Amino acid sequence: MMNDPFAHEQADKFAVRVALAFTDDAKRIDFAYRLALNRPPTRQEIRQAKSYLNECRAALQETKTSAEQHPRAVWASFCRVLLSSNEFLFVD
Repeated sequence: MMNDPFAHEQADKFAVRVALAFTDDAKRIDFAYRLALNRPPTRQEIRQAKSYLNECRAALQETKTSAEQHPRAVWASFCRVLLSSNEFLFVD
């Protein structure tokens, strides 16, 4: 699912919505969790998300992707992870 073009498109649209809502990473993470999973993230999830975002930013520095595209690509990647999570796909 994570590699499907539709999933990438939806994650990108989700990322734009999240990025436009706030400028602070923690607030964006919280907003994304509330939209996707209908709950706030735990402290551990916030730490993990920040770490993931930083790793994505570092990885993008090594690519030929233009610097202007990095923020959107980072958030699209994070949103794709949320949309592919077990909690998003299955209801308990």
